[in-house]
Amino acid sequence: MSVIWILPYLICSVGIFVGSLEYVVFEKCVYSMGFSTYSLYAGIAIYLIVNFIETFRYKEIFSRKKRFALRLQMFIWIVVAVVQFTHPYILLSALGISISTVALYFSFENPNENIDEETGAFNKKAFDMSFFEQTNCIGQKPVHLLTLVIEDKDIISSSIGFNRYNELVKLISDTMKLTFGTAVYRTKSDMISVIYPRNNPGFKEKITALKNTMEKGFCLKDAEIQPNTHIVIMECPEITSEPEEIYELVLHGSRFGGSDFVRMVDESGVEKKNRTDTLNKMIVSAIENDGFDVVYQPIYSTEKKAFVSSEALVRFKDKETIGFVSPEEFIPLAEKNGYIIKIGEIVFEKVCKTIQTLKEKNIPIEYIEVNLSALQSIDEKVPDAFSEIMKKYGVKPCEVNLEITETTAVESAVMLERNMKKFRKMGCSFSMDDFGTGYSNLQKMAEIKYDLVKLDKSLIWPSFGENPKDESVTILKNSVRMVTGIGSHIVAEGVETEEMVNGLTEMGVQYLQGYYFSKPISEEAYIEFLAEKICV
Repeated sequence: MSVIWILPYLICSVGIFVGSLEYVVFEKCVYSMGFSTYSLYAGIAIYLIVNFIETFRYKEIFSRKKRFALRLQMFIWIVVAVVQFTHPYILLSALGISISTVALYFSFENPNENIDEETGAFNKKAFDMSFFEQTNCIGQKPVHLLTLVIEDKDIISSSIGFNRYNELVKLISDTMKLTFGTAVYRTKSDMISVIYPRNNPGFKEKITALKNTMEKGFCLKDAEIQPNTHIVIMECPEITSEPEEIYELVLHGSRFGGSDFVRMVDESGVEKKNRTDTLNKMIVSAIENDGFDVVYQPIYSTEKKAFVSSEALVRFKDKETIGFVSPEEFIPLAEKNGYIIKIGEIVFEKVCKTIQTLKEKNIPIEYIEVNLSALQSIDEKVPDAFSEIMKKYGVKPCEVNLEITETTAVESAVMLERNMKKFRKMGCSFSMDDFGTGYSNLQKMAEIKYDLVKLDKSLIWPSFGENPKDESVTILKNSVRMVTGIGSHIVAEGVETEEMVNGLTEMGVQYLQGYYFSKPISEEAYIEFLAEKICV
């Protein structure tokens, strides 16, 4: 077979170098003729014939449509070659190339590449093209971009299987197509979108009809399923005209656009997205350029009448870009994007350095509390990493107390306990942070056995002031009695008045923390604070 492919090339080569070549002048144009030209035509003819035959030999490899496209192209070239050979004064080669290329393009174009195979709806690629065309091209159309989000996609797919989940999505997409009478796009596995002209009447009625249908649920063979869904609506191109921004905007709409079935993305939603983007950049920059500060809030011992510890809290150094950013805002974002592990190491190293400085200045302190994020709590590399940092600064493990939120303790119990064993073996102690705000799983608290339990201010404040609630006082007193009864010490957070100090001390709370004593302060101010108290 290889000889057949080489033979035309050899004929053409020999003909060109050995054969004669004549030039004919015709109406101010020069045309080449002779044996060299004829051998070239012969070589082309052989290639075309062999290729034509090959389409039959390998018909199982190519689809019928592709075989037809290849044969059509060769037929075009044969016609062009015959006409060119018999009428050398007519130039058809460029025309032949154009026609055959166009024929191949339309024959090989795959319309299915724009279709989601599981549902028959258009896919993300088709959505991007359509959305861009409608919102960016000449004669921009004002449209409603409506995206239905299936909130419990993971639960449904794990319970009924991936294939049946796709059947459900197909039913939903068919419903949306019937409701809005326009193309439907599956932009993500749990998102179905519709681009609806804003000047079309009855949009609100269609939304209501869709809501009613989703509330009724769907019959899927032997199961009736009512997925938890909501829709996110944005007006485009005002909100955006860029397809790549849609996904993040939909997520923002889901989180901040309300809690009803219909959630809107307006200019404030765009601002929140932009703020999140800026925060992400700030976090990365802070990690790379020492952009985090650690501040310390002193903790007072009611038994020793002295400040024996503190809680370390992380802060952004950058307060110019978008102003002060609360840890309650950037910590969850850092956890979501995986930056929290590195931030945790940075904070822990700064804390160990502070403990080293306190020792050098002969300022006594029992320990410093360091928050352990949910990801750090279950990362098996964290204990070894922290151990190395403690060795680097000559810090004893007993001089560090690790705070874990109540929610993390319940949701990540198995992996957390594994890490806690490693830390406890080193000599570190543990505290449960924000007791009273999470699951309040008392059984789990008894199993883990925390050294300290931190009462959240929401559990303390209602018991003090001008009109303390009897129920709140009862709950607080019994919480203190219960925690001390299982052998844990208590730190009361949010202490802001002398009344709280006296009342909590009488209840048997061992440690107090709050603005009554000090707000969170820098390392330098904290060292000065402790030095002052020692002198006093």
